[in-house]
Amino acid sequence: MFRKLLKYEWTALMRTMFPVYGAVLVISLLNGIFLSGNPILERLPLAGYAKVIMMLLYIGGMIAMWVFTAVMVMQRFYKGLLRQEGYLMFTLPVKAWQLVLSKALAAFFMAVCATIAAVLSVGLLIGQDFFVTLGQLPGAIGQLVSQALAYDKGAFAHMSIFAVEIGALCIAATFGGIYHLYTSMALGHMSGTHKIALSVVWYVVISAISNFISALMMGNISLLNKLIDQITVSYLPLHLLALIPLAVELIKLAAFAVITDYILNKKLNLE
Repeated sequence: MFRKLLKYEWTALMRTMFPVYGAVLVISLLNGIFLSGNPILERLPLAGYAKVIMMLLYIGGMIAMWVFTAVMVMQRFYKGLLRQEGYLMFTLPVKAWQLVLSKALAAFFMAVCATIAAVLSVGLLIGQDFFVTLGQLPGAIGQLVSQALAYDKGAFAHMSIFAVEIGALCIAATFGGIYHLYTSMALGHMSGTHKIALSVVWYVVISAISNFISALMMGNISLLNKLIDQITVSYLPLHLLALIPLAVELIKLAAFAVITDYILNKKLNLE
């Protein structure tokens, strides 16, 4: 059942977002053509104005893509669980946390698709050289890995683990941002009136609390540095650089998930 939920969420999101991604790529391709320096295009009347207009369209398209992505993430949670559609969703043979997780996973994959579309749009803007370099990248990485293994296998192993830790941190931070939105909306909808306005207020309040905690941690960073200086294992400070923020993000994510699940199970006030 959870797989069907995830498929439903993915289909609903992509039905709206794929045309947006396609439009951004088309605008990028047209920009790449105009910026290629083709002498035929350069001789066209108002060619300079056309370049400016196309670049403005590209910038506007990129901004719209990310804005639509954020809006769709919020809309799917709001309409699917906090409004009338919630009456149907909560009759399904799944738990509330599974409903939320299906939406969060679909939102995460949509963010990945948006990132891919943004990278491809830059490539279309730059031109053929970008894709030639992209095609040469796997070989260059393989050569770099071979040289690193030949130089110091231990260092390479630690750097590989560090890269995995950074990747995990990025994923945790992305899910934390998604659940931050969900928690804010769930808290806002506990009220009888002004639910959207209160959701915004809760988002600001949670952000302020999170930033305050981060500031406290940064204020005590000297204590962490003293601790690290006493550690004799050479690569441990490198791993702590990723593992400590990862732990913080996982704690925040768990808190958001628990709060959201509790509200949906015990305090839900559907419209």
